Amino acid sequence: MTRPSNDRRPWGSRSPGRSHSGWALATLLLLFAAAAPLAAQEPTGWDLDGLASASPGDSLPPGWSTRIVGEAPPATARVARTDGEPVLRLEGDASALQLYRVVDPTLDPSSGRLAWRWRVEGVVPGADLTDPERDDAPMRVFVVFGEPGLMTPPRTLFYSWGGEAPESRAFLSHVSDRIGVVVLRAGEEMAGRWIAESRDLAADFQGVFGEEPSESVTAVGIMIDTEQTGTSAASELASLRWLPR
Repeated sequence: MTRPSNDRRPWGSRSPGRSHSGWALATLLLLFAAAAPLAAQEPTGWDLDGLASASPGDSLPPGWSTRIVGEAPPATARVARTDGEPVLRLEGDASALQLYRVVDPTLDPSSGRLAWRWRVEGVVPGADLTDPERDDAPMRVFVVFGEPGLMTPPRTLFYSWGGEAPESRAFLSHVSDRIGVVVLRAGEEMAGRWIAESRDLAADFQGVFGEEPSESVTAVGIMIDTEQTGTSAASELASLRWLPR
């Protein structure tokens, strides 16, 4: 059973010093939330971020919800305006937060591409996505495939902005073999700039899990986490869209 989003208790046990059992469980259990229908398809694809219907100062765009991550203090999220366009801004200070929206109708991962633009103000100092004690990131965009079973969580891909380690890596998370990590960007060189991404979810899924996805995309979200390293970070998301083939 999913706990209310303002409940800060962890969904699973978490020992002091252990890494993100919290962020994993939060992701894997989020699908019981109420779904908000997607906006009508436009020539440029399906709008997933809802920012066109939000105003600067709003806490979230329509259809989005927050999820507390384990025992970490919550980071902050708000709709802002950067370079003349609406964005979803995350700010963390030794904290963490997930934002997500249920996808209704669900999406066939082989029928298109997921696109977005993101910007980070800097990498998390000392972060290492493979180290349970330093697994922090200024932003992760995640995609959930299927729904939770009685004993089996859905598989999830986390597209992450890493620390100083090289980008363009994909691996199973140390938290669970149901979670795949794709490091798209890393280091300070790209910090402060808007970066456009377009991903073939089916290909990325197969690259991490070794098989084609058999279930639809049921939710998408973003996350910031800096509690492991005790540092600060800020990041922004814009133009999250599904682009049919």
